[in-house]
Amino acid sequence: KARAGAVQADATQFKAETCRCLAELTDRFGQLAVQQLQVETTLKEHEEEVDRRLGQLRSHMGDEVQGLKTSLEGLNASLDQKCGTAKQEAICHLETLIKSSADMLNKLDQHCDELRHQIRDSGARTE
Repeated sequence: KARAGAVQADATQFKAETCRCLAELTDRFGQLAVQQLQVETTLKEHEEEVDRRLGQLRSHMGDEVQGLKTSLEGLNASLDQKCGTAKQEAICHLETLIKSSADMLNKLDQHCDELRHQIRDSGARTE
């Protein structure tokens, strides 16, 4: 009977120890579940923040790209206008040079004709 009482006492102590361990494990699993939920919530918040900032960055970059595109189009238009003006001025200058050259050639032809006449006239006199 004493032996049975000792076994019963050991069994009761073992049961109490097991219950205490189960209670600690349950508590610890509960804490871990809470921590996991907190980590998941924090991760979700960080993901949302990253998505929000990425959206802002994309929007900002889109605005920057559009601004640069508009500036480039303006510069191209200005350059086209300036080039067009410079081209027109060059054409006018070339036309003036061509006219001047043609006038000089005409004067040179006239001068040559006068010299030929003078040479003929002087040759006719010497004969």
